[in-house]
Amino acid sequence: CYQRRVHGAGAFVLSYMSGETTLAILSSLLFSTCMVAVVGMRVSSAGDFLQVALAIFCVISAGESVGIIFCAFVYQVGFAVNLMSMVLTVATLMAGFLSPTMPVVLNYLNYASVLKYAAITTAIIEFKDLPLHCTKEQLTNGVCPTTNGNAILDLYNFLVWVDYRALAIVLMITLAFLYRLAAYMALHMSKMAQQE
Repeated sequence: CYQRRVHGAGAFVLSYMSGETTLAILSSLLFSTCMVAVVGMRVSSAGDFLQVALAIFCVISAGESVGIIFCAFVYQVGFAVNLMSMVLTVATLMAGFLSPTMPVVLNYLNYASVLKYAAITTAIIEFKDLPLHCTKEQLTNGVCPTTNGNAILDLYNFLVWVDYRALAIVLMITLAFLYRLAAYMALHMSKMAQQE
């Protein structure tokens, strides 16, 4: 965690980001490559590939920012990691794949989550206009219940974002930046509280 009274919050955040950003970009590109080459994610252009990598980068950055925030106020690193993992687990569950319908309060909180917009971006890349076919065992009353990926996007309430994918990407980047700014502010406030 952040060592208090050694240097300023700004110096810490800038030095942390100088080393972390390069590694986060490389790991995002590597993970995206694995998603396409190993898992078989449907990426039809270099732009789609870079959008997946960007989504992963924003999630990494936001997660690290949440970690910095917790470490700024909780002086036991193990306890801070436990708190952070609980918050990030709930945010992951709320992103949309595991909980397409949520209580109103959680739904509004979800708008401040980078994971929501990363899920929207990657789901649209994977499922938009994807043809799906059913086996005989999967038919319901002789009809395939899901004939294309748009039905899956609709199931997760992502279909409304298909025409606004660029907005989802901008919101994802903006939130990742705001999380890092919040981390800086948390470090600054923690140092000020420590000096009093």
